[in-house]
Amino acid sequence: METTIVELNEWVIKLPKKLEVFSEAAASSRPAPKKWSPKEIVGHLCDSAIHNLQRFINVQHEEILLS
Repeated sequence: METTIVELNEWVIKLPKKLEVFSEAAASSRPAPKKWSPKEIVGHLCDSAIHNLQRFINVQHEEILLS
């Protein structure tokens, strides 16, 4: 688990630097009509992370129902 936390922290630092090399046009450009742009991919990952965080928080506060 600690390895995962360390790796996530590294990506939090690395990702903004990797994204800085994209111009607005490159970040918004779709490689094909039904493919996502880099900006859409990052947006989707952020959206998923927010929803998953909410799920983790909710699970911690749910009552455990024993059958």
